[in-house]
Amino acid sequence: MNSQERKQQFKTVKKGKNGIFIVAAVLLVGIAFGVTFFLQKEGKAELELYNVGAVSYEGKTIQMTELENSVEDGKIVIPLQKVKESSIIYTEYIKADKIVPLTAFITPTGNVIAAVSMCEPCRGTRFHLKGQELVCNACGTRWTLDGLKGTWGGCLKYPPEALSYEIDQSGTKIILDELEVASWVPRKL
Repeated sequence: MNSQERKQQFKTVKKGKNGIFIVAAVLLVGIAFGVTFFLQKEGKAELELYNVGAVSYEGKTIQMTELENSVEDGKIVIPLQKVKESSIIYTEYIKADKIVPLTAFITPTGNVIAAVSMCEPCRGTRFHLKGQELVCNACGTRWTLDGLKGTWGGCLKYPPEALSYEIDQSGTKIILDELEVASWVPRKL
């Protein structure tokens, strides 16, 4: 084999190894993007909301109504009719020394929202409805009722954290998973 043939052989081998490396790199990057997209999508899964029909709070200020919940077979049960009548309720999940404040309210579009009743930066647990907004009684921060987007105040990024729920077959109870509520911790500020 002369020197020209050796150079050609070397170039051919080098190109072959580079091609494999490039294909492998592209595959790895593609897999990484796919996994990242899937995990982000899973983490941001939208809650399924029950709708009771549109309501209007224009010109109204509505304070929370306190009510009792019950715990049955690992489920926290809140009477839906009381939420409809009051527009916004406050209740507490209590187990041993853990207390998690809870709220449920009806949005202007009629969606039922169940959430942890806490404005985490200021630690306020009581809210009221004012027109189209949810307002923290402690710091005055406001969020839109539909979407809980901050509109005014210092705690804009921390609206009450929405919880997944089910409505029983009779349509009379909001059912929360006790384990989800019991394991709730404030978000990192």
